[in-house]
Amino acid sequence: MKIFLSASIYGKQHLEDSCKKIVELTKKSGNTIVADHILSTTSEDMLKWQKDKDIEFHNFVMNGVKNSDAVFAEISHPSTSVGYLIAIAAQTGKPVVCFYNGDKKPHLFNTLEQQNDKFVVVEYHKPEDLDKLVPEMIEFIHEGQDTRFNFFVTPKHINYMNWIAKNKRIPRSVFLRRLIEEEMKKNEF
Repeated sequence: MKIFLSASIYGKQHLEDSCKKIVELTKKSGNTIVADHILSTTSEDMLKWQKDKDIEFHNFVMNGVKNSDAVFAEISHPSTSVGYLIAIAAQTGKPVVCFYNGDKKPHLFNTLEQQNDKFVVVEYHKPEDLDKLVPEMIEFIHEGQDTRFNFFVTPKHINYMNWIAKNKRIPRSVFLRRLIEEEMKKNEF
């Protein structure tokens, strides 16, 4: 699976360790991640670019999103460009995982999570937290490529699944899939 990483180059000094950790864990899981445009580009480089280089970079990231199976975004540092790429990925139906280091999730992302089952925002507090979260999110992406199955639940059930998602940092669909797999192990199928 090919994953495209988006993050603020201007905020890289605050999130470089996290981006490197996301790349390392994604590769370790046997997947491909496109991230050199984030890791090797500095804000100073970008300020020196001529118009042709800006266009080349824009085309590279747009094609990167288009040609990937999913998008990881590190959103701890606000960036219009990162938001734009997230919107493009979500509009095209790609799974999108947004990692943020902070205590307050941006309000817009709450809405996107509710409306798009291929969109999830994951909070972490230090790069080491990503050791557990990135593999879970790769599982979430793989799941997004599976068959969709809709069913009705009571408000009590959805409240519990929302609580699980928030407090255990597990997407609702991953939680339900694990429950089903546990039951499948108990029964001959």
